[in-house]
Amino acid sequence: MTKISGSLLRTEFNQWLKLKKTTNKTISDKLLPFGKHMNKNYNLKDEVLENELDYNTALFHIMVNHVPKENKESKNI
Repeated sequence: MTKISGSLLRTEFNQWLKLKKTTNKTISDKLLPFGKHMNKNYNLKDEVLENELDYNTALFHIMVNHVPKENKESKNI
């Protein structure tokens, strides 16, 4: 499986969350779910992420399966 750093995940999540908050105000905009967004942008090849609609569950799944253990320090995302 493809691996990404914890800091990259943190940055991507924060940017996606900001975008989500702005698109919630407009009906015409569509935003990919976080799991699908990460799957597409980083070629994670993860079927669970492709189908996960909850961004908290997707974030947790990425942390467990795609962030190497040495990057899983006790930093808050």
